[in-house]
Amino acid sequence: MFEIEQMQMQNNDIKPSKHRLLILNYLNTSSVTHLTADDIFEHFRNSDHNISLATIYNTLNLFKEKNIVSFVRMQNGEYKYETTLGEHVHFECIKCKKIYNMPSIKEYFEENNEGFIVKEQEVLFRGICNDCNT
Repeated sequence: MFEIEQMQMQNNDIKPSKHRLLILNYLNTSSVTHLTADDIFEHFRNSDHNISLATIYNTLNLFKEKNIVSFVRMQNGEYKYETTLGEHVHFECIKCKKIYNMPSIKEYFEENNEGFIVKEQEVLFRGICNDCNT
């Protein structure tokens, strides 16, 4: 159990702990792809693994520093976390609140803006998804 998570941590020089393994496993296996720290806290609050909210935030910050997770800042200031999927942007449906991963626009931007080199991208489009538009 936790073989994938142990390898992710080992590859990023993170000392595995029980709580770190549990949090990363939940991020890797949850059917919800974009989770808040509160979502993670609620998941573990009613289980045998009671993990404090402070531990969750500290772990998410460590994972972010090591590029294991990324986050998107929502309009309300809330952060939603996901395991790093490579470069991509997000689309949030303003009706159902679902977040979709979309292809990166980095190459398009660099091709159309000579001399610019993108080092990071944090893009959140908002609108109405296909399901809500029908």
